[in-house]
Amino acid sequence: MSKARLVETVKYLFHCWKNIERQIKNTGKVFILSDYDGTLTPIVDKPDLAILSEEMKRLLQSIVKHPRYRLAIISGRAAEDVKRLVSVDGAFYVGNHGLEIMGPNLKSVYPEAERISPVIMLIREELHREIGQIEGLILEDKQLTLSVHIRLVHKEDVAAIKGAVKKITSKHGDVKITYGKKVLEITPKLPWDKGRASQWILKSIGEDALALYLGDDKTDEDAFRSLKEGITILVSERKRLSKAKYFVRDTLEVQRLLNELLKIDRL
Repeated sequence: MSKARLVETVKYLFHCWKNIERQIKNTGKVFILSDYDGTLTPIVDKPDLAILSEEMKRLLQSIVKHPRYRLAIISGRAAEDVKRLVSVDGAFYVGNHGLEIMGPNLKSVYPEAERISPVIMLIREELHREIGQIEGLILEDKQLTLSVHIRLVHKEDVAAIKGAVKKITSKHGDVKITYGKKVLEITPKLPWDKGRASQWILKSIGEDALALYLGDDKTDEDAFRSLKEGITILVSERKRLSKAKYFVRDTLEVQRLLNELLKIDRL
């Protein structure tokens, strides 16, 4: 039987808050790692429309300034793009599903990903020639990876797009396809993901910190699986398989969680 659990059997976080609060109080540092799209901001039709709300930005700034917490935003976007969107000093920014990491006194790119990036560019050019004319299709070039967004595509065109992506990527042995929410991610075929990147950051900061991970996408499942000793939280309104321990329903409940975290050490 699969170890993944339906979201209905994953515990609703606020029903367990007293236990979680006690766990946090009993630890020194907490490293909060959060996905961006669908977690800190709602899912939108176009990537450039996913703008952080003023309230969410205020909360993230407060988290970074708090002596107990450290913060990393970990996303499928390019790290520079995430940094531009969030723009909170003192946070870590992890882009391209963990392949690039930047933060206070830290900057790293997975070496093999840079070697494979010309292949990603070639695939983008081939896809543009073959399916670039399809209405609503967005090819998001992130240098180390490529996102094929199909949220705005007519349903009758989706099969053709998936077929073209599969055909073209199959010619290049160094890449793989991951299916997300109305997006196909073309990434280097490497032993690296959000979970391994999260573990790497935790070790690099040289502190014994409890990990608290928030995410809504399939790629976040690697982190849920990797951070078994931490607090892993799925952001989802619908039933789905997950290895997370807890769930919240949406971005507003993520805001509620951040507010509760900030209250823990108040007198």
